[in-house]
Formats: sequence, structure tokens, C-alpha cells
Amino acid sequence: MLIAAAAVVLLATPPMPANAREADLSHSPEVQRFREDLRARRKNATPHALGASPSTGMTVSDIGRVTVMRDATRDSWESGNGIDDVFSGTEDSVTAFFEAHPDSDADFVVIIQDWVNTAFPGAFYLPLENDTTGIGYQHSVPAELFDDDLSTPIEGFLWLNGYDFLVLPTFDGGRILWGQEFGHRWGAFINVDTGSGLDDTVLGRQSAHWSRYLDTEWSWMEGNDWTDNLDGTFTSNVATYDTLTSHFSPLDLYLMGLVGTAAVPSFVQLLPADTSDAAAAPDAWPGGNATTVTATSRVLTIQDVIRAEGPRVPSHLDSEKDFDVAIVYALRRDDRIRPERLAQLEARLDLFAQQWIDDTLGFASVTFGVAGTPNAPPVLAAIDGPISVKAGKRTSFDAGAATDPEGQPLTYEWRWDTDNPDSFFVAGDASQGHTFRDKGPRTIEVSVRDAGGAETIVSLDIDVKAGDPESCGCTLEGSGSPAPFGASFLLAALAIAMQRRRR
Repeated sequence: MLIAAAAVVLLATPPMPANAREADLSHSPEVQRFREDLRARRKNATPHALGASPSTGMTVSDIGRVTVMRDATRDSWESGNGIDDVFSGTEDSVTAFFEAHPDSDADFVVIIQDWVNTAFPGAFYLPLENDTTGIGYQHSVPAELFDDDLSTPIEGFLWLNGYDFLVLPTFDGGRILWGQEFGHRWGAFINVDTGSGLDDTVLGRQSAHWSRYLDTEWSWMEGNDWTDNLDGTFTSNVATYDTLTSHFSPLDLYLMGLVGTAAVPSFVQLLPADTSDAAAAPDAWPGGNATTVTATSRVLTIQDVIRAEGPRVPSHLDSEKDFDVAIVYALRRDDRIRPERLAQLEARLDLFAQQWIDDTLGFASVTFGVAGTPNAPPVLAAIDGPISVKAGKRTSFDAGAATDPEGQPLTYEWRWDTDNPDSFFVAGDASQGHTFRDKGPRTIEVSVRDAGGAETIVSLDIDVKAGDPESCGCTLEGSGSPAPFGASFLLAALAIAMQRRRR
């Protein structure tokens, strides 16, 4: 029972490719190479308090069940619209998360962006550790991935693209994307052995999803629901797809360690008469047109799986069933925390938690967030300061009206020109002075953070006017720009010398 919709089929904005199945990079070579870099970075992370991450330039805030992470200085995410941006941004985000939460016992870290990566309309699951045998990992990822070290509970992370992408109606409001990428922790990688050796034809694209010829009754990990027409043909039964029913098949639940072998009935695989590329992946997306193929069928059992992979260890009697999931909400350097978006995400987490219970038939649960008391960000309505200043004149701006809902002490960082890529946040006081050297419009910002790392950023637009020569020790050139002080001094000295010669 699988849904033939991989993690990236979009029928709505933002525009996506017609066949978006290929955008699930969970087991691509690029992601596998990235895994090794990320494992090394995570294990070598230097613990630090919530706030600014010294190694990544990320600011880290725990707000409710969400860890909000903003790329404050290093531009890790760049534009956020390329695959390299995904890798650099997620690598720094996961590193910063474990630096700020060195004692985290999260099984998974989920990264959701504030923006949609329109150049890469996809998502992926990246395995970091694996303590389970018998589920086919040796066929898809390097053997050294196996790790039963209980001191590193993290199993992997999910990159789910942007929030608006995740909740598209095309993905059943996120159910498809969430179900498939989380399901990649355990499947689909297995071979079968019916007595003639290893056989991987139960697998489809990337050898990480079920074949469209496997009757899975619309599993999140793909497959199909085939009806035997009793004339040598089979038709995909799209009418049986129900968005509110479980979308993990009994075989999926076995691989996830939730049921034993006795709970896995036999399942059917079609052997199509036409094996050409055109027929290799019959189109049977739920809600689409039914597909009919000419084929024979064979019946497979869980013992065919065990013969190929060995028994699952640990078994369903000892496997983990309650998972802790950290949610990282990623912001680029100039993005701002939107309270309404965090509220939407919190509500979505409740839906995903219930979905997990439904999908696993009540055998498993998921808890979101990090340990600790929910922390609300500081409150600041506006920066107190003039909106028109003169170049060369020191001007004060004040954020002292900021308060913290929990009464925590506050720290302040100021940024004096948001349009300048070399302008970064610099630590300061609640009231901070600054001298602008050039005229023109400016947008300044203050970042106010509490002791728990929660951050609020407030901006102020100002107009810097040309400076006064008598007050700033500078002269105006023909363009209206202030000349350097050294040039003004030389001109003044020359005028005095000429005056003396005339005497």
C-alpha cells in the first residue's frame, strides 16, 4: 500500500517539475558524501550556550517546541536556492544545534526553512547512525554506517525544504512528505531470496523506494495497489487511496521494528511482460488515472525477506518505538522570525504527531522539541532614535524598552547597514551610539536576546544627510560627499601658509 507520490510532486506554487519524484535525494551520491562531512562536524562540535554559535555564525533560539536558527553572519544558506546551499546550510544548522544542545537525546533532527528552495523542489532523509540489521542498509549505504553506540542516539535528519512547500495540498498538507522522508529511516532497501539468490526487483527508483509493481496498498514508501483482472492484466486501484488511513504496509511496520513476522501477510509482486524503460514505472499516482499492465504475479513472504537479509535485530520486542524529534526552523541572514508562522508550525506538529500514531497503527509515537521550558522571545516595539541624522555626527539609538516575558536578562547586538553585506551584528548596550560617515538611506537593526537564546530583531529606517563641515572637521566635495579629514587639514594648512607669505 504505497503512495506512488515520492517526496516531491508539486501541482501548485511554487512551480516544480512535472515528474518531481527524482527530487528525493535521500540516497543520491551527493547526499552520501555529505553524510560523512556532517558526521565529523557533529562529533567535533564545541558545546556553547544558546545564542550565537561561534563556529557557524548561527543564532540559536528555543521557542516553544521549535529551535529557531538564523544564519546571522556567515551566509551559510547563501540564497538558499541551490543544492550546495542546502548542504552548507543544513551542515551548519545541525552543527549549531548540537553545539547548543550537547546533551540532546533527539533521535532525529528535522530542518524546515522559512523559504522554499525553488531551484531544488525536493526533500531528503540523511542517515547518520544505524543500530539495526536485517533491513537492507548494506545494499544502499556504506557498511561503516552501522553504529550501536548508545552515547550518540541521533539516527539521522530530515530536510523538508520550506514550510510552504511542506504543507502543499499536493502532499496532503504534509502527510506524504513527512511520511516518506521519515520512512526512509528504515526503508525501502531490502532484497528477497525465493531460493535463487538475492533479488532486488521489489525495489524501484534509487533502490530506496518500493517498485511500482509491488502491491503495497499505497505505502508511503511507494508501490501500488493492484487489482487482478483475471485475464492476465492488472489495474492500479487508485480508488482505494485514502489520505486518512495508514500508509505503512505490514512489511514497512516489520522493517520499522513495530510488528513481528506473524503480522506480515504474504504480498504480491507483478512481473510485467513489457520490461522496457517506458513501462518500468507505470504511472499510478493516487487520484490519477488507473494504469493497466500485462503481467504475471508471484507471491512473496516475510521468510523470503529474512532469507536475504537475516532476521531484524533488534526485533519488534526490543526496538525503539517512541522517538524524540528536534525541529529546526531555519532563517537566512535577513529573514525575520514571524510569530504567526511559528504558531502555524506548532499546530502542524500536533497533526504530524497524530499522523505518526495513525500510520503506525498506534505502535509508535513521536515527541517534538528539546527538553526544557518553552521560551518566549523578548518584546520590543521599536528602536527609539531619530529618523534623520547627519553624516559625521555621533547619534544615539535606544532599545532599552525591550522586555522579556520570563524576566530573563537581555543582551543587545547592533547592525548599522542592512544593505551592506559586510555589515554584521556587533555586541553593544541597550543604548548605542554610532557615527555614519556617508550620506544616504540606511536601515539599522538591533538583535535582542534573552538568556535562553530567544531572539527578536527590530529595524529602523533612517536618512543620513550630508555632514556639517564646521562640526565634523570635513569639507564637502562637488558631489556632496564629505572629503577625508586628512585632505581638509592639508587645504587648511596651505591656506594659512599662503596668508603668512602675503604678510
